[in-house]
Amino acid sequence: MRSSTWPVGHPNYKKEEDVPPFDYCGMLNNVLPMTIRVVGFSYVEDDFDARFSCTARSYRYYFSIRHYPYRLHHEKTSTPVLLNIEHMQQAAQYFLGEQNFRNFCCMDVINVSNYYRTVYEVGIYPSEHLPEFLYYFEITANSFLYHQIRCTMEILFLVGMQLEKPEIVKTLLERGDQKPFYALADGAPLILWECHFGTHKENNKTNEKDFWKNKLDWHISRKSLYGIEKELSDLAIAFILRSGMAAGMRSQIFRWYETAPDATDESNHQHAIENKNNDHPKPVYAIGDRTRRQVFGKEDNNNHHHHVLVDGWAVLGCDWTDERTMYSRRGGRRMDLLHMIRYEDDDYHEETDLTNNNNKQNFSPNNNNFTCYTPHNYVPLLERPVERTYTEEVDSLKGKKRARYEVNTAKKTMGDEINEEKRTKRKD
Repeated sequence: MRSSTWPVGHPNYKKEEDVPPFDYCGMLNNVLPMTIRVVGFSYVEDDFDARFSCTARSYRYYFSIRHYPYRLHHEKTSTPVLLNIEHMQQAAQYFLGEQNFRNFCCMDVINVSNYYRTVYEVGIYPSEHLPEFLYYFEITANSFLYHQIRCTMEILFLVGMQLEKPEIVKTLLERGDQKPFYALADGAPLILWECHFGTHKENNKTNEKDFWKNKLDWHISRKSLYGIEKELSDLAIAFILRSGMAAGMRSQIFRWYETAPDATDESNHQHAIENKNNDHPKPVYAIGDRTRRQVFGKEDNNNHHHHVLVDGWAVLGCDWTDERTMYSRRGGRRMDLLHMIRYEDDDYHEETDLTNNNNKQNFSPNNNNFTCYTPHNYVPLLERPVERTYTEEVDSLKGKKRARYEVNTAKKTMGDEINEEKRTKRKD
């Protein structure tokens, strides 16, 4: 790993084994961007390929399971659960083994014709940091399809919000080429967690159970390891500070909300006139004529919690300081907020239990007053129209896309023939 800089025969010349190796990890990190870091290396064979020698990949997807509560001063409020983790865990287990993921991906007919993938491990776990709020979904498979995990998480979120039953995953896996229309989960919390370089399935002659797990002998650079640890620590603290600042501003807005009337509602005008000459003005809790309703999650004099109304954005949040996010998702956020406010206004004065409404779900077994707003006019997955099938997509290809599809199909056919010959020779 290091060559002497002195010529052979020079008094300062030393043999290669007598010279300490260079810190190649540190040298690479000096020229790499801050988002890429190298902490170690492994000796490999000459025919090793970082892509094709990879036997499995692990991905993680982080999300929040609780609504971030509003607290005024030192008051204690409940932290209602948004997602049913038990149902999500049950649904995730249907992915294990070799499955047809056609209905859990975005179709790319030019490059992909086989939608079967083998999942080795899958589960939902509490995060190492803030486990009471943050969870992550981890999945390990031999390979993945285009947007497979984002599609998977969207379905699991529907299960967690009790809009779909856990068995919907099994139904979609067995349904064939009939993918219903549904949105993609946000890609920001998704991360490639680990690449495994073990034994390929066809080379597993000893029938080893965990043949796909990593078998490389890694050599770690202590200096680089410490460097990336400190950088990640700095990054975590910076985001925690931003989180605290955002939460503080949110609380301040609620403090203003407690005593100020709604500027957009004429019904509060009379209250403002009465309070003008009153030494002890009565608080007006805004939004319509709800003068007896207080801030979301705050207890009244009888220690009863008012209904806490949140929407699905609380699961993943959104970084509105990112320009890409701001322009691509702002319209959807405003529309969802408008529907939620209208929904709340229409149902507030009803004497019936709000959680019995078709568009509201009670997700907290310990807090019957928690209400989560779900998408308006929600249509179950199995009742939605389906996307075009693989055959229909292929028939619609024209021009350069058709030419690329035919070239790729010919290459795959040739590769399958070569692989079949190799398997035959191995048996002989």
